[in-house]
Amino acid sequence: SEPTTEIGILNICGFERFQKNSFEQLCVNLASERLQQHTELHLFALEQTQCAQEGVATEIVGLHGNQRLLDFFFQRPQGMLHLLDEESTSAQPSDQALVKRIQGSLERSHTNGVLSMPGRDRNGNAQTHFTIKHFAGEVTYDLTGAAAKNKDQLPQSLLFVMKTSENVVLRQLFQARLSPTGALLPPTGNRFPFRLAKAGRLHPQAAAAAAAATTTCYITLHKLLKKKGEGSSLAESLEHGQELTLTSQLRMSLSDALLRLVGCTQHHLRCVRPNEAGRPDAFEAELVSAQLRHARVLHTVRLRRFGFPARLPFADFLDR
Repeated sequence: SEPTTEIGILNICGFERFQKNSFEQLCVNLASERLQQHTELHLFALEQTQCAQEGVATEIVGLHGNQRLLDFFFQRPQGMLHLLDEESTSAQPSDQALVKRIQGSLERSHTNGVLSMPGRDRNGNAQTHFTIKHFAGEVTYDLTGAAAKNKDQLPQSLLFVMKTSENVVLRQLFQARLSPTGALLPPTGNRFPFRLAKAGRLHPQAAAAAAAATTTCYITLHKLLKKKGEGSSLAESLEHGQELTLTSQLRMSLSDALLRLVGCTQHHLRCVRPNEAGRPDAFEAELVSAQLRHARVLHTVRLRRFGFPARLPFADFLDR
């Protein structure tokens, strides 16, 4: 068969910093932190290749500045996200127990990206606020309710109602399994029967047959996870049909995105808004400066200067 050429667009979720930042902002910013590291490593590899081709000696320093911070969150088995998973799936998850787990992990960590950890209030209870130094700036997070949010579990009574609904669309949605990244795995037939003649309602016998269909796209997930080195706990959870936590889906989504990026030709684009109102010929210096810092454009410029900043073509040089 003829090889196919595809163009994919990965729209990075950006960086969030509000007056109150919780579990949702932590997930968004960790994804940005990991993808930013990939971008810098990719540009570093290109820089090294071009310098080697031109015979230019170079030494780029300060490139892996956020690796220890990423290890504090993603590394097994003592990374914060894994500790959050353990607390979320425990018999009685609590914010106080989660804080104690994280404090113990930080004591064993060598990161300088965690600027402050929760202290104690007047009653001696551990507070749930902590500050992280991201590539785009410092953010203070509140872990209140993080364990419950991470579990993301609907009440069993509601699940039963949805799984036994007469509407075939609802039945298929709530009986389908999730992939490691949180996507729905289609049942037998490669697609959900959404496009039906009667708006998703089938004859009772046909509906029962559709609801009883099992997924065929789920067979190799265990081997895939083993190959990626994600460990046995997530693979076993998938194999036994257990609920996935949001942080486990985040980790696998990032792994899947990075694997796709490594296997393709990459072009990195940065978009900058000149003003908040979208007016023509209006330049807000403070807004633009903040975007350049958050997107690490200035850091990329410094990275290029360490290597081969002047790239005048030989023909132009000879003409001059």
